Amino acid sequence: DALQRSIPVLTSDRGSLHEVTGGAALTVNPEDTNAIAAGLELILGGRALREKMASDGPKAAERFSWKRTVDLALEAINHGTQRG
Repeated sequence: DALQRSIPVLTSDRGSLHEVTGGAALTVNPEDTNAIAAGLELILGGRALREKMASDGPKAAERFSWKRTVDLALEAINHGTQRG
């Protein structure tokens, strides 16, 4: 939701979050308070970074729209019925 609304995101570098955010978020080690603080300082102190994240966020979020989900589901269903 934050990406979609052009809000800069700081998130964990664990799991699939880097993939999900499409590189539009800043990722840090969630167990390292210094890394979290440094990430927040980068976002809050860097206007150019915030503007880039605000621009990139909605583009990354588009990959997870309901329309895209439905389109992919219909494609899979149609592909399956054509095979059968």
